[in-house]
Amino acid sequence: MPSFGRKSKEMLETTCEEIQEIANEVIKEMDISCISGFRGEIEQNELFKKGFSKLKYPSSAHNQNPSLAGDFCPFPCNWNDKEDFTRMRELFYYHAGRLGYKLKPLIIFSNGGGDYPHIEIEK
Repeated sequence: MPSFGRKSKEMLETTCEEIQEIANEVIKEMDISCISGFRGEIEQNELFKKGFSKLKYPSSAHNQNPSLAGDFCPFPCNWNDKEDFTRMRELFYYHAGRLGYKLKPLIIFSNGGGDYPHIEIEK
């Protein structure tokens, strides 16, 4: 059975209990990595400048402590494999609903792409 590596565990621990609980169910069915949880001001604004985030600090759900969002990818990560990302997201939504939580919908960008790694709890 897949399990989170050390770095993924460290990132996951910076997210809210609900995200952690859901992710711990997803990893039982699919090998995934947690690549981002809480982000401070410098990190958030750098990601915004580089175009990897649509929001400046403190407007992102990643800026809450604990974070209301986490970024995940199938392991090993292939950024071009939308099928793996879609399957991963479906598992997150399935387990969120099963556990009584609601996740925000996939963010679609104006260029037609989507923020596939981003998983955000709706509170």
